[in-house]
Amino acid sequence: MSKITTVAMYEFMKIVKRKEFMLMTIGFPLLFVIVTAIPILLLSQAGPDDHVFGYIDKMEMFEFPENVTNLHSSIGPISAKTSTNTYIRLNRTYESSLLLKSGDIRGFVIIPEDYMETGIINAFGKDIPTEEISDILVDNLLMDVTDEETGLRIKEPITLKRYTVDEKTDKVRELGLPDVINKIAMPFIIAVLLFITIFSSSGYLIQGVAEEKESKIIEILLSSVTTGQLLAGKIIGLGAIGLVQLCIWLLVSISASSMFLPQFAFKIYLIILAFVYFLLGYMLIATFMATIGSISSSLRESQQLAGLFTFAAILPLMFMQILLTKPDSGMSVFLSIFPMTSPVAMLVRIGSTNVPFYQILASILILVLSAYIVLIIGARIFRMGVLMYGKRPTIRDIIRFTINPESE
Repeated sequence: MSKITTVAMYEFMKIVKRKEFMLMTIGFPLLFVIVTAIPILLLSQAGPDDHVFGYIDKMEMFEFPENVTNLHSSIGPISAKTSTNTYIRLNRTYESSLLLKSGDIRGFVIIPEDYMETGIINAFGKDIPTEEISDILVDNLLMDVTDEETGLRIKEPITLKRYTVDEKTDKVRELGLPDVINKIAMPFIIAVLLFITIFSSSGYLIQGVAEEKESKIIEILLSSVTTGQLLAGKIIGLGAIGLVQLCIWLLVSISASSMFLPQFAFKIYLIILAFVYFLLGYMLIATFMATIGSISSSLRESQQLAGLFTFAAILPLMFMQILLTKPDSGMSVFLSIFPMTSPVAMLVRIGSTNVPFYQILASILILVLSAYIVLIIGARIFRMGVLMYGKRPTIRDIIRFTINPESE
């Protein structure tokens, strides 16, 4: 155990002392916070713009309001702001085109004489407020047909308000934008951070094994420790690196969220699941990476072979739209249970739907079993790979040594 600890401490300190590690661990979350915060701060300063639009009514039956004021939604500390669209009546297309070209109006619409038969209007310019103009036309058409209240219900038959029971106070409260952010954004952020930390730690592992084998340093190491102790020490030491990164990134995320989005609340069970999936996912991926590094003849070759596992693990990011929009589909369930993709996919699903507890439990158990099997087989292949100098093991050698480790 002391030798494993020595190897783990060496691997940990070797990576911690690297400038790129400090830059990735501290610089990445700070850069993320800055990139996220700047648009929010600029938005809070700038606010929405006022625009002027023109309209030509060839039917001579529509009257546009002079001004329409819109209230824009707010996020976090940004207070809600308003913008005003001004409408002016125009008579000729040529005149409207000159005003558009000079910038006096943002755009204009033409209501043709056959509008009642076709429902088509012609629009010119940028940012035409289609829904707003549609509401204006509906108001005009309903003006002599029904009262104002009935007309409003025709335009907006449903205003859906969702409610939930607060877990802390047991009181009924209305769901809003903060709840949407808490439900979807938080699991998504944690899943992405999890993916990055697992593969950055595993990347250090495959790089270290390949470089030590290529430079023959591993021969010196094996004179003091066994292959099992060397593999265990490397996995533990570099796993600790990943845990440090994950803790720092989560801490920065929580602090930034509290500052810019006060309604954003991290849920404890998601944090616990993130660490469980990190440990199991890292154990699985790291063993694959160490095994690849041991049987490769160079660092470049090991990185090429590692691309196969990286592609499999990146599938949740490729199918992110399905995970978010159809979290209960067969594909989403498969990705959240398949061991190579479950750490990221399951956390995204938890944010998109109510995942049954048995699926979460099955996902973790399958990941535990897979990591254990891969660790046993990977340790055997690792032993064979580091002991074969100057010779690339064949598929037959790998299978033979996996079945019978003493066949060397």
